[in-house]
Amino acid sequence: MELASVVVTTAHDDNLQKMRLVSITFHMAINNPTAVLPFNKLISVGIVILLLVLSQSGCSNNGNETTGKMNNLHIVEAIYEGFAAGDMEAILDSMSEDIVWLHPGDPEQIPFAGKFEGKAGVVQFFETAFTRIDVLEQTIFSFEASGDKVLVVGYEHMRVKDTGKEYQSNWIHMYTLAAGQVIAFEEFIDTAAMVSAFSSDPGLFHCDITEAVPDNDSCEPDCHNKYRDRASDSDYAYQRCINECREADNDDQCTKAKAKFKAEYKAKAEARAEAEAEAGARPRAEESE
Repeated sequence: MELASVVVTTAHDDNLQKMRLVSITFHMAINNPTAVLPFNKLISVGIVILLLVLSQSGCSNNGNETTGKMNNLHIVEAIYEGFAAGDMEAILDSMSEDIVWLHPGDPEQIPFAGKFEGKAGVVQFFETAFTRIDVLEQTIFSFEASGDKVLVVGYEHMRVKDTGKEYQSNWIHMYTLAAGQVIAFEEFIDTAAMVSAFSSDPGLFHCDITEAVPDNDSCEPDCHNKYRDRASDSDYAYQRCINECREADNDDQCTKAKAKFKAEYKAKAEARAEAEAEAGARPRAEESE
């Protein structure tokens, strides 16, 4: 009896990235009816072949998974290089035609919050965002790839053009990729800080103590005399004395700051409305000519 063939069939599960044995079928051709191949030897041969197949499949699978993660990482890194260069075309080249772009928040409070679909939606998101905010600082801390996801951790410091108010927040950007393109994006950020910065509601107005204190601030000399031996900005007791002293007189100063803010916001809104009306009237005047 001789072993004619050993057929090993495997199935590949893309989601779990594991090789699973489905069936092993041994076919034997009998040349000599009196010859006997011991069963334990047959099993040994099958196990050796199975181990060889699985080891090769495992190596190939792990290599493909690592390569896929690195490719995804490079694709997302290239997007941020496009941001830094102001190259919108390069950014869009990395995205699928049906990408879904999500930014948290209520569009009534944060103008560029919501769901944007397709490359046109991504363009709309950035156009809306950068007509409403100025970038003061943007820092990326890390890129992390896992499966079809790439997470980017960073920080931003922005100023809202309409209100003049600023916000700061750490953030996480989550990208989902397929076939070398970004198919989904979602941002996680401090939306409360953003809402406050966009809002002209005095109830949400954040009065900075240092902005509210009058020029003839008497807190520093008072606290310096009290903590003469420890008068430095880094000293906790001295700094706490400064803050508490300023807070005591802060209510009146904040009321004035809010009134000033409201007047400035109203003037900016009126100027913007006037400019928009003038821009809309100009094409009509040209058409009539």
